Amino acid sequence: MRLANKAYLQFYYSISDLFYLLLGTVMLTLVAVNDWPAVINLLMKIGI
Repeated sequence: MRLANKAYLQFYYSISDLFYLLLGTVMLTLVAVNDWPAVINLLMKIGI
């Protein structure tokens, strides 16, 4: 059971890492094109 838990956690963390990587890329792109309202809107939607 412990091994399964560990594998599940690793899977979960890789998914969340991927999510944050994607989020970071989107935010950097928006900042690069200087679209601040879109960046703020995105942050509000996620709830950060």
